[in-house]
Amino acid sequence: MPELLTTRPEFLEGVRLYNSGQFYEAHEQWEILWLAEERDEPRLFLQGLIQLTSAFHKLFGQRHPEGAYRLLERALAKLDAYPASYLGVALGPLRDGARTCLVDMADLTRLGLGVERFDRTLVPPLAMMAS
Repeated sequence: MPELLTTRPEFLEGVRLYNSGQFYEAHEQWEILWLAEERDEPRLFLQGLIQLTSAFHKLFGQRHPEGAYRLLERALAKLDAYPASYLGVALGPLRDGARTCLVDMADLTRLGLGVERFDRTLVPPLAMMAS
């Protein structure tokens, strides 16, 4: 029986890194899995997570809220195809929190505010469902 994608060490390390605010590093861990994944459904799921975490890296690391907004929109378009719980990942709360972030990212751009005005506590945690 193949190992479940979300139990792989790279995936779990990506979750840890994402939740600690190390967005670029989380992206790198999930990209390892994405490059090796041949099945479309889990590949698209990983791509959505990679784009989501890349959006936060773009916002906080590169200080580019417009680009972050576009990436987060693309991530949500992919992740919306999955149920609220997918492969043990609590996607529902993640998506809801990401949508709140979209509104704030849009406000930063519309009002010409700096990235430092974005409330980092709005970044939704990535939680695994209890098994």
